[in-house]
Amino acid sequence: MDGTKEKILTASLPLFALKGYDATGVQEVSDAAAVSKPTLYYYFGNKQGLFRALWECHAAPFFRNFTSACIYEPHPSVYEQDVFPQLCTIAKIWLDFTAADPLFVRMMLSLEFAPLLSEAFSLTKDIFERRTGILVRFFTAVSRSHGNMKGKESQLAKSFLALADSLAADLLHTADGRNFNTALLVSAMVKQFMHGIFSL
Repeated sequence: MDGTKEKILTASLPLFALKGYDATGVQEVSDAAAVSKPTLYYYFGNKQGLFRALWECHAAPFFRNFTSACIYEPHPSVYEQDVFPQLCTIAKIWLDFTAADPLFVRMMLSLEFAPLLSEAFSLTKDIFERRTGILVRFFTAVSRSHGNMKGKESQLAKSFLALADSLAADLLHTADGRNFNTALLVSAMVKQFMHGIFSL
């Protein structure tokens, strides 16, 4: 990536994450990156282009791992090798991403609840739909082996993501991340979720 472009993206993330999209101006980003406004416009076109580029840059590593983990490998007769470990892996990928890129995830979680008609929501809607869609496809594949899930794939995906997001929020609010037992918390969360699945 071009050094100037990377510098602008790096400077913009703390501003967008801590102040929000609407409250962050192009001049503010330019000043933080020590570049002129015309330079920022040259690379990104406008504030919307910068915001999209920031999301694409930071979300790409997550989606690579997430998409791969959401390929269901059926072992329906062995609980320890079927849905449970795969959901643990999926949740851990999200929490590892949260730990590695906390500012971006903080911004991402805050925008899940942005007003529907806001510019920020329109710029990020596709990202959230993509994340949910990948997990819906996972549960669709699972439902072929576990018929009680059939017709509930979207509900299951959204419920699972809500639980995973709550763990990510806990991690973001943990003063010392070393005391956050990711493996134990993920296992407990997935067991809670699985109990709900098998009671359907």
